[in-house]
Amino acid sequence: MKRIKDSISIRNVLAHYSYNIPGINTIRENLNAVTHKTRKLIMKCQSLLIIEKGLDDFSRISIDST
Repeated sequence: MKRIKDSISIRNVLAHYSYNIPGINTIRENLNAVTHKTRKLIMKCQSLLIIEKGLDDFSRISIDST
C-alpha cells in the first residue's frame, strides 16, 4: 500500500479531479470491507474509465506480486 501512496501518477490523476489520497488505514479498511467479486468489479470499472479518459491504453503492463 505504501507504493500506492507514493505513486506520483496516482497523485496527479487524483489531484486533477480534486481528490486526495486517503490514509493507509482507510485504504486497508475499505479493501477488507468488500468481497473479492466487488474488488474485481471496481478494478474493471477503474480500468475502463482510465481507457475512456485516455490516461493509458494498457499496451504495456508490469505485474508486481506485492
